[in-house]
Amino acid sequence: MKSSTSFSTPESRAALEQLKEFVRANAPAGKIEAHAFRLVGESQETIDRETRELFEALRQQSPPLLRREAFGLTFALRELVCERMREIEGCGRGSA
Repeated sequence: MKSSTSFSTPESRAALEQLKEFVRANAPAGKIEAHAFRLVGESQETIDRETRELFEALRQQSPPLLRREAFGLTFALRELVCERMREIEGCGRGSA
């Protein structure tokens, strides 16, 4: 699974890393890991659908996040989950 977006400038890569760190620090313990294990082997369509559902959930919370904030957090979480999925796929489920 490849990342669907490339970040061509050092600033954009740094911004993504900051978002990912924020998500790592604020996600419930084990949430990223659990999502990654659950999605290993799933189609890109399934992953994209879950990403859209998360985005919509963030937009509907009270108070709702701004569209750009919801998108940034959703994108960062998706990147973290996909990175972990690649690690799991590379190691095999038993040794990840």
